[in-house]
Amino acid sequence: MVPGFFSSGRVIAAVLAVIMLLVGCGVKDVNGSTVSQSKASLTIRMSMYGGFEQVGSLGASLPRNDVQTTTSAGDIVLYSGNQMVIFYGSNSWAYTRLGRITDKSAREMEELLGNGDVTVTIGEFE
Repeated sequence: MVPGFFSSGRVIAAVLAVIMLLVGCGVKDVNGSTVSQSKASLTIRMSMYGGFEQVGSLGASLPRNDVQTTTSAGDIVLYSGNQMVIFYGSNSWAYTRLGRITDKSAREMEELLGNGDVTVTIGEFE
């Protein structure tokens, strides 16, 4: 995990809640209601692809609402219903938007994600 990587806590919490609920783990739902008393996190091994994104399997298929989209650095999307993609560049394709990293510039995103495979942990951190 990269400390301070995700700034949009509500969006990421919602993404985590949807992912964890659909793969059978307990977390707070998108309204903050407790689904389980345990803190949860999801670790995704991601691989560079195309020189503009990191892609990682979620281990389950999620409902999707793909829309033709042009992404930019910081966008987080669902691809094919079972892969999370974090962009450090731009691409046009049909994705389901999940959220956006807002506290990193395009250059910072490329520095974080553009130098090899990464492991991303989403969850509640203190």
